[in-house]
Amino acid sequence: MATRIEKKAVRTFKQGHNCAQAILAAFSSKTNMNMEQSIRLGNPFGAGMGFKQETCGVVTGALIVPGLIKGAGDLKDQKKREKCYDNTRLFLEKFTARHGDILCRELVHCDITTPEGKKAAEQDGVYTKRCVPLIISAVQIIEEILAGE
Repeated sequence: MATRIEKKAVRTFKQGHNCAQAILAAFSSKTNMNMEQSIRLGNPFGAGMGFKQETCGVVTGALIVPGLIKGAGDLKDQKKREKCYDNTRLFLEKFTARHGDILCRELVHCDITTPEGKKAAEQDGVYTKRCVPLIISAVQIIEEILAGE
C-alpha cells in the first residue's frame, strides 16, 4: 500500500513537474518548505540535471530531502555533517542496488536530450513506466533512512 508521501510524489510528477520536484514537493511538510519553494528548488535537477541525463533528478531530489531535514546548518557541527554524508552514501547504495545506476540515461534506457528522443520517450510511456517506479523507490528509501535515525 502506497504511503501518503509516495502518492503525493507520483501525483506531483503526473501533473507535469519533473522528478526532482516531485520528490521535494512530496516531502515539503517535513522540510518546512512550501510547495512553491519545493518546486522551484527542484526545477534545475529534472531529467538528469537540466535534461542532460546525468544524475537522475529522483536521486538529486532525494539527497536534498534528508539534508534539509537533518543536515548540519552549523559548520561546527561535524557530527551532523558526517551523518548527512552517511545518509547520502546509504541512499546511493540502496538506490543503486535496486536499480543498477543513478544516471538518468541508464535508468530510462533512452536518449531524451533531443526533441526526437523526448518524443519517442513520451510515445513509449517511459515517464510512467520507468520514472514513476523510481520516484516511489526513492521515497521508500528516504523514509527508511529517516526512520532509522
